[in-house]
Amino acid sequence: MSNRLMNVLLVCLLLAAPARAADAGAPVIFHGSVLFTVRVPFGPFSAEQRAQTLLARLLRLAEPAEADHRLVIAAGDTSTEILAGDTVLMVVTDADAAAEQRQRDELAAARVEMLNGALLAARLTRGKEHVILATVHAALATIAVIAVLLSLRLGRRYLRRRVEAWRSSGRLALRLQNAELVSGPRMALTMERGIAIGNAILWSLAYYAYLLAVFSFFPSTRQYGALLLNAVLVPFFPAWRALVDYLPNVGVIAVVVLVATLLIRLLRFIFDALGQGSMRFEGFHPDWSDTSYKIARFLIVAFAAVVIFPYLPGAGSPAFQAISIFLGVLFSFGSGAAISNIIAGVVLTYTRAFSVGDRCASMTPKAMCSPRRSSRPTSAPSRTWWSRCPTPSCWATT
Repeated sequence: MSNRLMNVLLVCLLLAAPARAADAGAPVIFHGSVLFTVRVPFGPFSAEQRAQTLLARLLRLAEPAEADHRLVIAAGDTSTEILAGDTVLMVVTDADAAAEQRQRDELAAARVEMLNGALLAARLTRGKEHVILATVHAALATIAVIAVLLSLRLGRRYLRRRVEAWRSSGRLALRLQNAELVSGPRMALTMERGIAIGNAILWSLAYYAYLLAVFSFFPSTRQYGALLLNAVLVPFFPAWRALVDYLPNVGVIAVVVLVATLLIRLLRFIFDALGQGSMRFEGFHPDWSDTSYKIARFLIVAFAAVVIFPYLPGAGSPAFQAISIFLGVLFSFGSGAAISNIIAGVVLTYTRAFSVGDRCASMTPKAMCSPRRSSRPTSAPSRTWWSRCPTPSCWATT
């Protein structure tokens, strides 16, 4: 079933290729080679109709019976005709010359030379010896693709047997210490699906290479090979060019991420040393080390994100900017209380309102104003902070 689906997709691509090619002009593809492109219409005929008419006449002239006809030029006042005997092969107009940015006579001469060379090569390839050689090559290609497909089938069966053996022996389970992250049957199912997808891709490539090879062997089918090649490869060219153009941006992003990572690790080392007391700065208390590190890390990450943002794919598009503004508004409305708590915690940390070892209690009702003692023993002296009670009798110390 999958092989039939691949064949249908290839046929659809082949049929859809001429429609895409007509958008930028109609190329004249003769025996697998693009001779030139017809870019403008002529009278009631569109550029695509002119190209198809020219191709039909070229195919007829390539027959051995028409081998004596040579192409000549008949210049007129407003157009130049290219003749094959008494037959008008094509007409070169002033609009054609303007589209190619050349003189009309010069363009007609260049096209005559090109068409003569293409017809001569086509007549040579239509001999019996060439047809027999092309048939032999096609047969060899068929044998080769059958061997490749059989090898792919055998390879898929072998890999599935290996996966089943690994699953039976319990070697496929993905564990982290004593915790099982992915079970063996699930990992085996994932690997089998990956094998199936890889096999389908390789089958498609084998079919594609086989069709290109067979189409290129015979002169009458070379144009279909060119269409098939353009239908599959041409859409990838813009993506490849975009990827190559984006590589400098990737370099900038990598450098910024590397520098930010090194700075964060350096600050982590410094603040750990300050917290442990092995490094001291005048006026900097060890209690501030963890909070200071987190603030510095946040600032470095925010600065790196600001620098990286213009180099992200699509950063200048309106959609990307709209999504960024929307997320910013959501964050602003939803994080007010969290930011207030963060600021309050930072203020309490740097004003040293509390120190390590202090115990806090809140007892506003008078009935709860009895002294409370911590059940945990402590070796260091500590202070107890009591909330204000209605009467002085409520104060108690531990």
